[in-house]
Amino acid sequence: MYVTPITIESSENVTDYTIKLNVSYRTGMKNDFSDLRFADEDGNILPYWFEEVSNGEYVIAWVKVNITAPNTTIRMYFGNDIAEYVGKS
Repeated sequence: MYVTPITIESSENVTDYTIKLNVSYRTGMKNDFSDLRFADEDGNILPYWFEEVSNGEYVIAWVKVNITAPNTTIRMYFGNDIAEYVGKS
């Protein structure tokens, strides 16, 4: 399994904010991006959904986060061969 930190910069605290992530395909990801998961700093899985998927190229994902100023780091997990898409459609 792979993990990539994503830092969200903000000048204010925001609860239940939805961020748009453009994720390019990387070695280790499933072609359809169904293995993507997003977690907060405490390891809690965050709600997400895909707006657009181009298999083997990119996915546009929306992730609901709580942001604390000046920045918040979430983590993107991938590389689990048996994972299936669990986001909202």
